[in-house]
Amino acid sequence: MANPSPTCQVREGAGAWQDTTDGVDVTAGSSLTIRLVDTSPYAWSLECIGTDETNSVTAVNAGLVVNNAAKTATLTAPAVGSALLFRKIGRAHV
Repeated sequence: MANPSPTCQVREGAGAWQDTTDGVDVTAGSSLTIRLVDTSPYAWSLECIGTDETNSVTAVNAGLVVNNAAKTATLTAPAVGSALLFRKIGRAHV
């Protein structure tokens, strides 16, 4: 049986953390932080794997700054109406 995907949340600027189950609406050009909710048992990675027709996966990943120690990633929100899809992979320490 495959391990479930680790839970992440998104915060816009200094705002409140939001669950990502149904996506998150943010302001274009704002600073976003994505975090792994349970930071203790996981090694993790995060990457953009899909966008709409106005964005590039390569460009989004180039602007994504991942902090593996803190289990966070930051990026700048794209234009209004954009859609980004991220893949997060977490595994327990062995």
